Amino acid sequence: MMKSILAQRQSDQQDRRFFLKTVPFLCLGLGAGLSACQTPPPMPSFAPIRFNHLPAFRLNVALIDAISEFRPPQDRQFVQEDFPIPPGVAAMQWVQDRLSHAGSAGSATAILTEASVREVPLPVKKGLEGVFTTDQSERYEAILSMRLEVTRPDNSLGAVVTATAKRSRTVAEDVSLNERHVIWHTLTQQLMQDFNTEMERQMRSPAMQPFLLG
Repeated sequence: MMKSILAQRQSDQQDRRFFLKTVPFLCLGLGAGLSACQTPPPMPSFAPIRFNHLPAFRLNVALIDAISEFRPPQDRQFVQEDFPIPPGVAAMQWVQDRLSHAGSAGSATAILTEASVREVPLPVKKGLEGVFTTDQSERYEAILSMRLEVTRPDNSLGAVVTATAKRSRTVAEDVSLNERHVIWHTLTQQLMQDFNTEMERQMRSPAMQPFLLG
């Protein structure tokens, strides 16, 4: 589903560009006008964001769990659930791909604490100047954070590491819905690459060394 803010902006963009994009086609005649009335292209499909091509971190625990403490804000500016693959979904997949249990006791828990994307409206030119100008109309600010806790067999806390990644991207006011989805997916991919790099660094920290197997 698309948020009402995005829908309103798309409506405004259509109004501003009506003169340049609609009227010339109508002037070509009825036949040309009918040929231009085509069904919108289908929504593109997106493959899961995976990290199973990389070696997994083998933890000296018997169980690995993944839970989410992230509670999506009810503000309409937060649009992560509109993404083809929300950052939270990609992060949970990362846990499956990069962490494995190779011990006989103890446990590890990956806790998702933040996985939001905020849509920030940007100022765009109005009136006649706006008709002849294509501005960047929104900025998407993504943040992903996950904490990994390792518990010893006696249930005492053995180690805690946290990885956080942030990315942002602006979009032009005239992008199509499909183009916007492609941009969103690319943003998630880049966010996950940053997250993977940071979590790799954390996994190799001194705190985690006693719980890593070769």
